[in-house]
Amino acid sequence: VWALYIGTSSESYKEAIKLAQDVLRENINNKELLEKAKNRELGKLSLQFENPSNIIKNAAFSIRSTGKPYGYEEVQEAIKDITIQDIEKVVDKYLKPEQFTTVLLGPEDMKI
Repeated sequence: VWALYIGTSSESYKEAIKLAQDVLRENINNKELLEKAKNRELGKLSLQFENPSNIIKNAAFSIRSTGKPYGYEEVQEAIKDITIQDIEKVVDKYLKPEQFTTVLLGPEDMKI
C-alpha cells in the first residue's frame, strides 16, 4: 500500500494531485532522495528491532506476506541493495495514474 495525503481546497484538489504525480515522475531518478529514503528506513528498522514485540510483529508480517520470517540483517541488506532501477520498475508498474484511487474527505456540501 502506498498512500499520499494532500490537504487542499475543493477547488484545487485536481491540480494538487497532478502536481504530486509530477513530483513523483520528476524525482524517479533522484539518487540523493533514494539514499535519504534508504537511510530513513534503516533507522526505522533499527528502532523496530530494539523492541521484542516489534520483532514478533515483523516476523509475523513477513511470514504472512512471503512465507518466511526475515531477520534484521536480511532486511537491512535488502534495503541497502535497492537501486534506482528498482524504483523505476516499481513506479512504472504500480504508480500509474490510472491505477490510483482518490478518496476525498470534506463537508457534505463540497462540490467536486
